[in-house]
Amino acid sequence: MNFKSIFSKGSLSQDQKQQILISVFIVVIFATLMVLYFGFWRSSPAPSDPDSQTPGVTKGQSINLEKIDFDVSFLKTSRFQDLNIYGKWPLEIEEKGRQNPFLPYNQ
Repeated sequence: MNFKSIFSKGSLSQDQKQQILISVFIVVIFATLMVLYFGFWRSSPAPSDPDSQTPGVTKGQSINLEKIDFDVSFLKTSRFQDLNIYGKWPLEIEEKGRQNPFLPYNQ
């Protein structure tokens, strides 16, 4: 779309240009409000709602947090037990920098 041809001198009067710009501005404001409403302001469904889109839960199924079992058997495997600790803890922080950082290096 060539905007120079739309708004070139002589093709549209000042009032017509202003009406086009006002209508474009209204469309942009309306689109912004729609994005804000559907993206941010509209409340999300409650977790007990059967139509909620909870990942891993099918429609009509609820999440029972008491039955969640985290398997920690990997802590007892030989691959995990063979890991080595490198270095001392707590770390000793060494003195950094020079006494006067503005002195040249040759002194």
